Amino acid sequence: MSRLPRVVLSLVAAALALPGSAHAATEISIDGSAGGRRFDGVGALSAGGSSRYLIDYPRPARDAILDYLFKPNYGATLQILKVEIGGDGDSTDGAEASIEPSRGAVDCGAGYEFWLMREAKRRNPAIKLYALAWGAPGWTGTFWSQSTITTILHWLACARRQGLVIDYLGGTQNERGYSKAWTVSLRRALDAAGFAATRLVMAEAYDTAAHWTVANDLARDALFRGVTSVVGNHDICGVPTNGRQCTSTTTAWNIGKPLWASELGAMDGNVDAAAMARSMIRGYSQARLVGYITWPLVSAIPPGLKHEAFGLLATKQPWSGFYRVNAMTYTVAMMTWFTAPGWQYVNGANGPIGGAYANGSYATLKSPGGASWSTIAETTTASAAQTVSFAVRGALPRGTVRVWRTRPDSTRPADWMARRPDVHPAGGRFSYRLLPGYLYAFTTLARSAKGSAAPPAPRRFGTYVEAANANLLDDTPVYLAPLDGAFRYRPCVTDPASRCAQQMAPQAPVYWRPHRGFPHAVIGDESLDDYTVSCDVLFTRPGSSAGVIARFSGRAKEIGNFRGYLLTLDDRGTWRLIKNSPTARVDVLATGTLRAPSGVRAWHRVSLTVDRSTLTAAIDGQRVRTVTDNDAGYRSGVAGIEAGATVARGAWTGTSWPIVQYRRLRVAPG
Repeated sequence: MSRLPRVVLSLVAAALALPGSAHAATEISIDGSAGGRRFDGVGALSAGGSSRYLIDYPRPARDAILDYLFKPNYGATLQILKVEIGGDGDSTDGAEASIEPSRGAVDCGAGYEFWLMREAKRRNPAIKLYALAWGAPGWTGTFWSQSTITTILHWLACARRQGLVIDYLGGTQNERGYSKAWTVSLRRALDAAGFAATRLVMAEAYDTAAHWTVANDLARDALFRGVTSVVGNHDICGVPTNGRQCTSTTTAWNIGKPLWASELGAMDGNVDAAAMARSMIRGYSQARLVGYITWPLVSAIPPGLKHEAFGLLATKQPWSGFYRVNAMTYTVAMMTWFTAPGWQYVNGANGPIGGAYANGSYATLKSPGGASWSTIAETTTASAAQTVSFAVRGALPRGTVRVWRTRPDSTRPADWMARRPDVHPAGGRFSYRLLPGYLYAFTTLARSAKGSAAPPAPRRFGTYVEAANANLLDDTPVYLAPLDGAFRYRPCVTDPASRCAQQMAPQAPVYWRPHRGFPHAVIGDESLDDYTVSCDVLFTRPGSSAGVIARFSGRAKEIGNFRGYLLTLDDRGTWRLIKNSPTARVDVLATGTLRAPSGVRAWHRVSLTVDRSTLTAAIDGQRVRTVTDNDAGYRSGVAGIEAGATVARGAWTGTSWPIVQYRRLRVAPG
């Protein structure tokens, strides 16, 4: 167990305190000879479809966003990037594509996470990369199989071919328990495949009752302990994260492994920035945490999804290039600018201000060899100004101390990463008055001003006409966000020289959270209400269906039910106009059969117009039905496409995952 932080309380009132304010003076003794645990860094997580729009942003806005995330001493300066290993199934706010939707059919170009990791490494070669699987492609049968290990190895090999070294890997399924035997098998397979340097993180648990159960297993099982490098769990600083109290156990402290908050989520990028500050700073003194990862990285998803306001940046308009930097960016920066993985916590210089966390907290770290040191302090729960006194001892620099300040509850960029006058200690001693509601950094490191790129103006989504070559970085139609299944460009069945979007998953995936899902993807923004959505569909095998979605909104938490209308057509020529709800109720508003069956390997145009309460369905340019629905909850929402949406007894069956092709997707408002 690490030595508890030493805080010496002064009985002398601080002369600089506000008149009449309650305060206590605190001495922070920073002893260069003191031991402490190794700091592993602060990072963010790209998973659950949350980063979908990033790759579709135009330059220079895309470069500016990536700079704000990864460029050293510019924006967040993330020290760890954690990503999802895609499994083709919904994993919170979307589905991420598997590199192997069918056994042996490996495609290293699937998804956007490899691209994102390359961009992060290009800006900061020192950033650590970390991966975790939420689900698995359906052919694996069950997550806890050798087949899942195989597809993870293939994913790692894809990363290696792209020059990416994955430093950390979750040794289990995200938040779904763990199997010691499976983790041991994974470790052996990694070593045999040349990935011995990739370290396993366990147990990625969310249930508060089971957060640190893995520490007990590690303490008892030498083999399991030997294959585990990091103990990392989720939401251990409050559920939802508030950072007031981070928790671990004495067993976890004493097993000789680094302890991480391997997912802190989900936090609004503006409202919850103070919670992130508290988690980063209190985590070591309260729970011996040395690594912190927030989810999501950004909010790059369509409206109607649960976490659309979360993340370090709001990046929801690739069609305009507009983005917004959130307070979370510069809250994270207050730790990452003035520390680095490999620095060491200074025991005795971490803990509550004035003896109580209600007054705030602080953490102190030093660089290897003690050439630099930084103390990060927060007063986000304080009610009055307080004075802290610093005493620097041992082999640490005692010269000029630079001071930076961020107000995490402010939406004004001027309040983030503001440089304050330097302090010049006398004999290693100085005092400073901390105002309530702030985050402070005291450091011997010299840093320049924060990033200053300005985004273009926002604009409405407007009319969308699919162009297969609009973004050659991205093999999903631009702005289309898969929520279940995988939609990627492939040679068109009827014209192999052209590209058509194709639903790639041939069967339901091994879900993170099981549900009766079907492949679907959405597109658009909050401005969409009255419009026509249309698309050509082609069935590649019998027993298929596909169609379009209108007024998608109000998605239920992490399952396939949502508010919206669907027009589906199957290969037998039967069409259905369907009203779906987040409560799992499915109503067929109209149905019919074409005079000639639609068949396979032939294109059919499916079109749905929504105009106030009137819905008009058309197939191949011919109106098949007009209906009226006066439900006021269905007056707006984004558009989309779907495959395999089959209904029985008023509910989705989720039994059909057809390989369908799409072309000429169009959304026309008005």
